[in-house]
Amino acid sequence: MYKHPQFLKAFWVAINLTLSGFMIAQPVNDNCLSATHIASALDYCSDNGEFTIVGATESSHAPTITCFPSSTTDVWFTFFAATPAVAIQVNGADAGNGGTLNQPSLALMEGSCAGGFTILGCGSDAVSNQNVELVIDNLIIGQLYYIQVDARNGSTGTFQICINSFIPTNEPSADCPTAGILCDKSSFIIEELIGDGLLKNEAAGSCLEVIPGDSESSSVWYTWTCDIPGSLTFTLTPTSANITEDLDFALYELPNGINDCSGKILVRCMASGENVGEPFSEWQRCTGPTGLRDGDSDITEVAGCQAGDNNFLAPLMMEVGKSYALLVNNFTQSGRGFEISWGGTGTFLGPEVDFEIDAVQAFECDKSIVFSNLSNSATDSIVSYEWNFGAGGAPVMSMGAGPHNVIYGSFGDKRAALTVVTSRGCMVTKIIDLYVEPCCADTSTLDVGANTIDLLCPGVPTGVIDAFGISGAPVYLFSLNGSNFQPSSLYPGLGPGEYMLSIIDEKGCMNVTDIIINDAPPYIVDAGDTLFTDLGFPVQINAIVTPDIVSKIVWTPLAGLEFSGDSLSPLATAPGSTLYTIEVTNPAGCVATDDVLILVNILRPVYIPNVFSPNGDGINELFYISANQAVAEIETFSVFNRWGAIVWEESNIPFGQNGVGWDGRFKGQYAEIGVYAYHARIRFIDGFIADYSGSVTVLR
Repeated sequence: MYKHPQFLKAFWVAINLTLSGFMIAQPVNDNCLSATHIASALDYCSDNGEFTIVGATESSHAPTITCFPSSTTDVWFTFFAATPAVAIQVNGADAGNGGTLNQPSLALMEGSCAGGFTILGCGSDAVSNQNVELVIDNLIIGQLYYIQVDARNGSTGTFQICINSFIPTNEPSADCPTAGILCDKSSFIIEELIGDGLLKNEAAGSCLEVIPGDSESSSVWYTWTCDIPGSLTFTLTPTSANITEDLDFALYELPNGINDCSGKILVRCMASGENVGEPFSEWQRCTGPTGLRDGDSDITEVAGCQAGDNNFLAPLMMEVGKSYALLVNNFTQSGRGFEISWGGTGTFLGPEVDFEIDAVQAFECDKSIVFSNLSNSATDSIVSYEWNFGAGGAPVMSMGAGPHNVIYGSFGDKRAALTVVTSRGCMVTKIIDLYVEPCCADTSTLDVGANTIDLLCPGVPTGVIDAFGISGAPVYLFSLNGSNFQPSSLYPGLGPGEYMLSIIDEKGCMNVTDIIINDAPPYIVDAGDTLFTDLGFPVQINAIVTPDIVSKIVWTPLAGLEFSGDSLSPLATAPGSTLYTIEVTNPAGCVATDDVLILVNILRPVYIPNVFSPNGDGINELFYISANQAVAEIETFSVFNRWGAIVWEESNIPFGQNGVGWDGRFKGQYAEIGVYAYHARIRFIDGFIADYSGSVTVLR
C-alpha cells in the first residue's frame, strides 16, 4: 500500500507512543498534522485550561527555535490571518487562572508540516509570569499560519490561548512631539511599554506625578484631531494576564495643534491603583481595564484606590478641529502592553479609505478581478498606497493607487486590505470581504486517500486516519463526517466504524471516500472456573490469555498466592473464600481482567491427647497439639498443676514446627504422676482464634 510521506512520520510517532502505553493520553493536537484549527482568529479566546500539553511529545516537524530553551512537549494550532497583524497570548498558571502550565513558550510560523517552516516570531516566559505574548504584523491576509506551544524545563499543564487580529497603527513613541498620529478609531494592540523616552516628566503637574519629577515610567503617546464633534470613550486593556497590572493615562487638549505639545491642557487623568499595605481585594477594582466610559462622571482618579474609584472616567466631548494627546503609562513597569478600543460619537480626522472590486468576467478563481482606489483625503495628500490582496492572490501585495488586476488561484472567502498614508503621517486601513467562486474543471483528477491505524485495544478510541490528496490542485482542505473543512489532515482518537472523508482543493474541486476503522481483536484473560478446597489446602489457578501476549500481570488480593515462574498460574492457599482478580496488560497498553472464586470449606481439625507417659522409653513421651495446615500458629500453650501453677508453657508456635510440647518435666525433674490442666490459643489462617482447655494425665 502506498504510504504518504507525511503519514510515515506520524505513523511511527503513534507506534512508539502505543508501545509505551501512552497514546491514549496524547493531546489531539500533539502532531503538526493534527493541529487544532482556530476557525475565526478575529477575536478568539479559549476557555481557561481548555488545552493541555500533558502527554504531548516532541514534534519531528518543529524547526529549531532559538528563544525556546527546549522543545519536548509541544502542541499545535492553525489559523487563517484575518488582518495584517495578530496578537497571540498563552496563559498558564497565572493570577488569571488561565491553567496550570508554568513558563509557557510560543512560536508563530509559516510553511507546512511537510515542506518545513519559517519562524516569524517566538517568545518564552523566562521570569515565571506564567504567560507569554507575541505580536506580529506584516501577515498575508487569508494565509495559513501555525502556532506551536511548549513550556520551559519540561513543564506540563493546561493553558488558555487567545488570538486577536488587528490593523496595525503608526509606530508608538514615548515622547509627545513624536507621538503616533491616529486618524481613525480602529482598535490596535501595543506589545510592550518600555522606557519613558527622551523627554522626561512630560506629565508634570498631572495625577501621574506621584513622585515629584517622575510622571512617566513605561509610556507611549498618541495624538489626533477631531473631525466630527461628539463623545470620546475608550478602553485600555492590559495584555498581561496578571490581574494586578496597573495602566494609568493622561488625556490632553493641544491648543496649538497636533504638532505642538507645548501648552497642553490636561482634561482627564487616571492614576488609581494599589493601596499599599492593604489586601488586593480592597483595591482590585482600580487595576486591569481602564479608560473613559459612558455613565462615569469623574474626570480624575488620583493614586491609590479611593472611595468611589472604579478605574474609569467620564467621556470627553471632542470639538471639531481641536487636537488631543493621550499618554498611556504602565505603572506596574512589567514591560507588557495593552489593547485599546474606541467608542463614542466623535471621529478622528483622517483620509477616507475606500476601494471597489469588479470582475472582468466573473468572481471566480483564475479570472481577473480589478481593485480600484476610491480613497480621498480632504486635509492633506495621500502619499502611499499599500494593497494586501491576501493569500492566493497574484499579486499578493502591491503598491500605488491602481487600479490593480488580481487573479486568485484559489476559491473561497477572501479579504483584501488597502492602507493609505498621508503627508502628515496618518495611516488608515480598510478591509473588504469578498467571495471567489470555484473554478473546478470537469477534467479534474482530484482524489483523496488515507492511511489508517485501527484500534489498538478493543473499544478504546485510538484509531487514526491520515488523509492525503492525490492530483488536483493543492493546497487541500479535509473534512471528516461533514465537519468544517480544515487544513489538518490527521484525525487521531477515533473509535471503530465507517467514516466519510472529504477533500477540497484550491480550485473548489471535491471528492469523497469512505474509510473504515476496525476495532481491535478481543484481548481476553480467563482465570478459570470456581475452585473448591478445605481451609489451609492449596489449589492451582491456571489463567489463560488470548492472544498470548503479556507485558504485565497484576493479581489482587495477593494474600495466599504463591508464584513460581509463571505468574499466570499461582498456587492459592486462600484464607477463606476469596475472589481473586487478574489484570493483564499487553505491549500496546490494552488491559483485560477476570475473576476466579475459590470457595473454602471451613474445617478446623485439632487433636489434643488426654494422656502421655514421659518415662524415657521413647513412646508417647511428649504432650503436643496436632492439627493440619488450617492452623497458622499456636499463640499460647500452657500446662498447670492442681494448684494452678504453670509447670510448662510456650508461645508463638508456627504450624508444622515439630518437637514443641511438654516433655513432662517441671524444674528439670519429671513431674508427679497425676492429672494436669492445659489451655491453648490457636490462630487459623483465616484469622479466626479459638481457645482450647482440658486435662491431660501423666503416667509412668
